[in-house]
Amino acid sequence: MPARVPRALKILRGTLRKDRDNPDAPQLEPTEVPEPPPTMSDGEKAVWRELAEAVEAIRVYDRAQYTSFRLLVRLVYAADACPAGASSAGARIWQCAQQALSAWGLRPADRERVHAAPVAPPRSADDEFTNPESSNEDEETT
Repeated sequence: MPARVPRALKILRGTLRKDRDNPDAPQLEPTEVPEPPPTMSDGEKAVWRELAEAVEAIRVYDRAQYTSFRLLVRLVYAADACPAGASSAGARIWQCAQQALSAWGLRPADRERVHAAPVAPPRSADDEFTNPESSNEDEETT
């Protein structure tokens, strides 16, 4: 029996079926990618910042994906460090990095399959529910 595929990956791939979906699964809001860990090398930190910008732009990062994002950074950094015509191990690292980029929707062909979190609509300055300063709580009613 093949391994179960996470819901987020099914959404990214476009293979999510509503009849098999779990509507009670946790839904986290997208957040900004944190700063890279201090234990990373300068090269890995550069890759972290480059990928963080791309991931934030398509709104697919949430705080539960920290470990996955850290692994993505390390794979991309390792693939970049492999010389052309490297051994089969180097080719496998390159392949893993490509698959990880695909799962995050960071390759052009995969971007169409990514379902990013919707952007919140702009808030009106007059809306008392989203802008507490505009409420009329201080006014007395008679």
